[in-house]
Amino acid sequence: MSSKPLVEAISIKKYYEVEHPRTGKNAFLKAVDNVSISIKQTETYGLVGESGSGKTTLGRILALLEKPTSGKLIYDGFDLSSTNKSLDYRKIRREIQIVFQDPYSSLHPRKKIVDIVGEPLLIHEKLSREQIENEVAKILEIVGLKQEHMYRYPHEFSGGQRQRIALARALILKPKFLVLDEPTSALDVSVQARILNLLKDIKDRTNMTYFFISHNIAVIDYMSDRIGVMYLGKIVEEASRNDLIYRPLHPYTKYLLMSVPIPDPEKARAPNRKKLRLKGEIPSPIDPPKGCRFVTRCPFATDKCMREEPVLEETNGRRVACHYWEKIEKEFPIELSWSEF
Repeated sequence: MSSKPLVEAISIKKYYEVEHPRTGKNAFLKAVDNVSISIKQTETYGLVGESGSGKTTLGRILALLEKPTSGKLIYDGFDLSSTNKSLDYRKIRREIQIVFQDPYSSLHPRKKIVDIVGEPLLIHEKLSREQIENEVAKILEIVGLKQEHMYRYPHEFSGGQRQRIALARALILKPKFLVLDEPTSALDVSVQARILNLLKDIKDRTNMTYFFISHNIAVIDYMSDRIGVMYLGKIVEEASRNDLIYRPLHPYTKYLLMSVPIPDPEKARAPNRKKLRLKGEIPSPIDPPKGCRFVTRCPFATDKCMREEPVLEETNGRRVACHYWEKIEKEFPIELSWSEF
């Protein structure tokens, strides 16, 4: 894996102007709030968190579908936030693609697969109809479909097949960077496994860089080289896959790992199995807590957590945003082995 970053987000914010639900006045929904991440070439960066934490918004910013309110976005050394007119945005856009969460709404229902998958070639390369059909046939074969599927409509396919079609559309321009926004969450478990294995196989063959979004930490564990944990618009922990899965530091990360169901009922009910229970729901991004974003649900919170926002500090090659992570680590260590599950 190359150590050179392909994508860098520096102090990215994305605020949406909305009407406050209680006062009726103008307010800002802070979907992404001062997030900085760096994604290395050829790695898979996994982003995990509950619904409403801002994962999809950050993914859409990295895929150039949303403009950040403030901050810098750097792709392959080019500052995409600048007004430099010499930047070839057309070339950059073809190198960054996205696969959406819902395979049913992300495909045009009135177009045949050859037109859906081949449209990027028509826009970027001005190929003839025959050339487009040849390229579409090749990419469909790579994602596990047949040439005859080109002339059918999306409603004739299952959810797993539709997601393969969406993947073929994203891959046909041979991108360098692929944003995967929960690409398996709408699929059955058996179909999920096939799609995940397909994505791994494609990455091994192409050395592509993935930004993989999911609320399922077991899927993130399977796919990722490095993992970021997002809560209410902020990154609260980031580490290599092994460090984060086997030794989580932030209490929210510990909770996510402990919420993974254990197939063995005896192990799940074992009296010595540590349990971490949270209070309530994730707060509104319109009125986030003033101190630590996690303070309203954290069982370890103190007055300091309510007053002061913890800095995402680096320690031993990983980052964590918690005032008391060292104390919590001593009092509430978690060591997980997925193989035992």
